[in-house]
Order: sequence, then structure tokens, then C-alpha cells
Amino acid sequence: MLTIVIVVSGLLTLRAEAKSGPWVQLDAGRIRLVAAQIDQQHFLAVDFQLADGWHTYWRHPGASGIAPQFELIAPSDVTLKQAIYPAPRFFEDGAGGFNGYDGATGFVLPFTIAPSAASSLGKPQLLKLRAMIGVCRDICIPLSVDLSLNIDAAGLRQKPSQKLIANLLAQRPQPPSDHLFIAAADYDGANLYLRIKGKALQQPQIFIEPTADDVIGPPSLLTNTPGEHIFKLSAWSSLDRGLIGRKLAIVVRDQHRAIEQNIEVMKASN
Repeated sequence: MLTIVIVVSGLLTLRAEAKSGPWVQLDAGRIRLVAAQIDQQHFLAVDFQLADGWHTYWRHPGASGIAPQFELIAPSDVTLKQAIYPAPRFFEDGAGGFNGYDGATGFVLPFTIAPSAASSLGKPQLLKLRAMIGVCRDICIPLSVDLSLNIDAAGLRQKPSQKLIANLLAQRPQPPSDHLFIAAADYDGANLYLRIKGKALQQPQIFIEPTADDVIGPPSLLTNTPGEHIFKLSAWSSLDRGLIGRKLAIVVRDQHRAIEQNIEVMKASN
């Protein structure tokens, strides 16, 4: 299989009042870097607008795909934290499917600035980020894209950038609530049964964050009512005790709402 790596550079020096970096145009769409401060926290966003027919991937892409990776190039006094992803969607591709995104999406990267350098935000600093992102249409291509923008204290407080990043943060899975939650996870030695409850359920999608010890198949719907859906997933673990007593991290998405929940697996009753 031929792998094509395309390196695109967007390293342009912007004016001090810039709120976002320049758009980098790709066949798959266009991408840029945005920065903002919200509630005393600094955020970067990789703002990605995918062209029609193209898609990209979640941090656990599924049977196919490439998980995004981000590397800060400069400055050295900035530290990136773990990326925050919007809730994914499942796409069937005839080869096991994948978890990802199409249309307008983005990835948020909280960052901190060393105390000794915080006062330097009175002047613009050039921030450079390398993003390794898989995109796919007829063929799948790993893109290495270098992005940049100037950040300063005034620019980080600009409303358009704050709004864009706040919107991306709102798309991440939320804690479970009465509106959507996993009521039970039961295992019978061969299959995992997930009981999803909520208000006016439509078409819940399940994303189980994998571990090296477990093999869990795709979900199949057993029963459904507006308030409860039960799914069955074939499951196997290399651990002696299997899944029983373990906690699984699971994302459930139903239309425009999504939750992330850690739930303990119980032994299925006969």
C-alpha cells in the first residue's frame, strides 16, 4: 500500500493584532490555527473546514483511519495539554467503519505559558504547531501541516476567536445526566450488553475507548424504545478475569448530544 505524506507550511508572520493564523488550503479543505483566552485558560484550536466528500478522524479512529497528533514547535515556554475532541460520528465505509468528522470541525489544545514568560504577551509571539492529520476521500492521506499565528494578550481576548473555541468545547462529550446515560454494562463471557437510557432517544452511537487487552466488536441493537436502547457487542479480553469488574470509558452520541461515562462491567444475569 502506497502511503503519501504531504507537508504543508502556513508559517507566516502576522501583525500583532492577529486573532487567527492564515488559512492553509488543501484538497481536503482548509485549516488554520486560532487562539483565545476563556475563563483565564489559554486555548489553541486547529480549525478544520473539510471539503465535500472528505473526512478526518477521532482520537480512536476505529477499524480504519489515523488518530490526529499535535506537536508544538515554538515557543519553548508554551506547554500543550491533552487535546479536546468533539464527540465523533460513526461512518460506515464497507471495511469496518471509522469514527470521525466531516464538514466544519476542529481540535482544541489547552496550553500554559511559563510564569517567567507570561509578561511577554504584551508583545506578539509567534506560535508554531505541527498537526499530523489523516484525511480521506477516495484515498486516505496523512497530512503533516505546519500552522502558526502571533499571540498577544489583546488578541487572546478577541470575541470571534473566543466564540469559535467555545463552540468547539461545547461539542465535546458531557457528563452523563438524566437526558442521556449508560444504565448498565453486563458481560456474559462472550458478549457485552449496554443499556442506554435517556429522553426521546433517536439513534444512539457507541464509542468504546479501546485498551490493549480487549477486543470489542461493533454494536448491534437488540431492543429500543424512546427511553431505552439495549446494544449487544461481542467482546473478549486477554485478562484472566475478562471484563467483569473492569471500568470502561464509553462515549454515547445521540444526534446533537453526547456523553462520556466510565462504567463498571457487571456479570450478566441468566
